[in-house]
Amino acid sequence: MAMVSAFTTDAGANSYGREIALQSKLGISGSSQYISPDDNVWVMTSCGQGGGTATVDARLLMPSGEVKPWQFSFVVPNQRIAFNTVIPLPECFILSIAVRSTAVCDFGQLYVTLYIARYQNTGVFLPCLLARGYLSQFCGLGWPNAPQRGTQEGRGFLRTITGTAPGAGVEINETVPSGAMWKLHSVVFSVTASAVVLNRYPKLVVDNGSSVFFFSSSAQAITASQTWNICYSGFGSAIPNSTTFNLTQPLGAVEILMFQGYRFRTLFLGDPGDQLTAPIYNVEEWLVPG
Repeated sequence: MAMVSAFTTDAGANSYGREIALQSKLGISGSSQYISPDDNVWVMTSCGQGGGTATVDARLLMPSGEVKPWQFSFVVPNQRIAFNTVIPLPECFILSIAVRSTAVCDFGQLYVTLYIARYQNTGVFLPCLLARGYLSQFCGLGWPNAPQRGTQEGRGFLRTITGTAPGAGVEINETVPSGAMWKLHSVVFSVTASAVVLNRYPKLVVDNGSSVFFFSSSAQAITASQTWNICYSGFGSAIPNSTTFNLTQPLGAVEILMFQGYRFRTLFLGDPGDQLTAPIYNVEEWLVPG
């Protein structure tokens, strides 16, 4: 079977003409990147909170031999799913390029990937990855010297989230949003039992939307008309206190990693009159643009 390459050389591209003839007089370094009239800078962003504005700064070697500064600002939408911004450039050599955020965001909330892109009839080619990593208000990234970092490398962004308050007789049910991965650290909520006489045994389960792969259950019975504060955190033995009505329940010694669509939920209410409060939970979040 004959193999057909999708690679298109500069000479075969549908360009509008070139001015750079790769003259030795331009003093081109080996670390520069040639941008033809067919090429663009492609910026992929993924934002967990806030959105805002990002700015790309570059030093360009023009066909005349002049080195020019160049700048382009664009809006970053507040979405974890990948958002692409295409930035046109004149024919030149990129000597250096950097991207920074002017939005007020912490490290781990905004992930950026910087490519050189070329449009062809068969689609978009991304022949060169320039830089990738997390941005913050005080931390940018660039090429050629910045290290590249994947979305799930290093620590994640710590979030404390107030979940949805369930109705009477309804269990807590919290789902990882699209474009995110969580490590669950703790869950806190209260339960008020109805006057119906029966025992409720607290249980927290984690599943992938269908199959349960972790649960933590307690032998502590919650009886009629009692109100208990329940905390799932860390590992060790369950610690019930029937005087203060506080129950600390372990999450286990292993890390509970949850991908988009995964959820944690309670599973112990016994009467339609039982009432749970909105959960407050702490997670470590990584962006997964997809």
